[in-house]
Amino acid sequence: MSAERTYLITGTITDSKGIPLPDALVRAFSPGQGQEHQASPLGEAFTESAGRYRINVDEDSLQPHAHVATVIITVLIDETVVGTSKPSRKQAPETVISLKTGFQSGTPATRKVSGTVRDQFGQTMKDVTVQAFDRGLRTEESLGPEESVCQDGRYEISYSEPDSKAAYKGSANLVLVVAKAGTVLFRSPVHYNAPADFEVDLNLQGAVYSGPSEWEVQTGAITPLLGTLNPIDLREDKQIQDVSFLVGETGYTASEIGTWVASWRLADRTQRDGTPLPAEAFFAFLRQSETSFLRESLLADAQHPERIILIEDALLRTLSSLDDHRKRGLLVKAVDDNLVPANLRPRIDELLGQFARIKLKYTADISMGGGKGTIGRLLDVAGVFGDQRNTILTAMSKCTGSLAELWMRLDADPSLPDTTVKKVRTAVEIGTLTRNHVPLVAAGRRHRQWPTDQTLPGPVLQSGLGCGVRATASGWHRSRRAGQHRRCNPRGEGGDLRGHP
Repeated sequence: MSAERTYLITGTITDSKGIPLPDALVRAFSPGQGQEHQASPLGEAFTESAGRYRINVDEDSLQPHAHVATVIITVLIDETVVGTSKPSRKQAPETVISLKTGFQSGTPATRKVSGTVRDQFGQTMKDVTVQAFDRGLRTEESLGPEESVCQDGRYEISYSEPDSKAAYKGSANLVLVVAKAGTVLFRSPVHYNAPADFEVDLNLQGAVYSGPSEWEVQTGAITPLLGTLNPIDLREDKQIQDVSFLVGETGYTASEIGTWVASWRLADRTQRDGTPLPAEAFFAFLRQSETSFLRESLLADAQHPERIILIEDALLRTLSSLDDHRKRGLLVKAVDDNLVPANLRPRIDELLGQFARIKLKYTADISMGGGKGTIGRLLDVAGVFGDQRNTILTAMSKCTGSLAELWMRLDADPSLPDTTVKKVRTAVEIGTLTRNHVPLVAAGRRHRQWPTDQTLPGPVLQSGLGCGVRATASGWHRSRRAGQHRRCNPRGEGGDLRGHP
């Protein structure tokens, strides 16, 4: 049944010197002599840092001992009674009973504050110091020497209770300061009336540590099982079942293990290609089901080394061709969702730059039209290298209109000399005519002027092939005019750089 009436028992408890006594247990009883009264206190509570306590009492009709006319309190320290009050008449809604006990504080009790220091990316910090201060109204008093942070980022500071000038409050108002080489990196907010054993983690710049990321947890679970084996060397075939073993040992699914392994393989591939990207960056994309149609075949392809190379190419092509806004959004979301470490966030611009360089590489490998000659090889023939080459490849990778629009864009670029644009345009046009036969394009470039009614020079036609191909200059010009309207979208929308309609 619900309580018929509720009232409070409050007051302040002090030691033998009148100093507020924190963390003391206060129990309220009826002063009656019956056993039931002795065994069933009206309530109990611990004193706060200033020695105050507050006990709520419900007078329940089913509990007769709760209906009293007078109240006494007993104070205990470490289960030892240090004081008992005289009976006081119950007053509703509040009965105030304060008590000066016989407890002698003696040497000030030792208090402790400890925790972990992390930077804004959630990584534990090393070689920093933490110092504790007691905050007053307009003052701060040091509570001890600086304490060096351990290698695992843990700190621990022991200090005495505030001295007599601050004894009225009985407990420190803690402020914690993190510094390195004399430079303050972080000041905590005030922790008022800190308990005797206080655990507080310090996260710089106010960042909230969400715990280790999914990448860190999975890597921590798998790596110890590999021994000296590199993640890129893991196999799953008839002879060796590395993935199956890891599934059984870790509880991760085969798909999760495959995604983790693929992330390391892609990182290794970009390292070898001179455009290094960390494995966790690829994990950020693969884990969010980006390129999921490729990820599903990872385990099957792991059984065939030649397929691994193809799947790596397909994944890199797909990821590098994603819009920068889309890539940035996926990386930010991966950090926000704690899929990858937070220290990846400040590197996002750097990662996008690397993906842009990878995209240029794959753009250079595209063949505009039939034949085997690629854009990169045509630029080699045209003698275009360095920054000018990258500028042209970037324009081609973004081109979604016709070739005429591409040439207009390149002509308008102040970083490209007119002669460079003309050389590239001539190489592409000859490549269109010769199905990108690179030797023919190279031979054609050596002949800057062709008669309008004569066949193309012999070296252009034969080039050691003996194929007997002949074409008139007028036919070439007709091909040029038709090529002006060909589209140059490298992603294959409409026409593309491969020459597909």
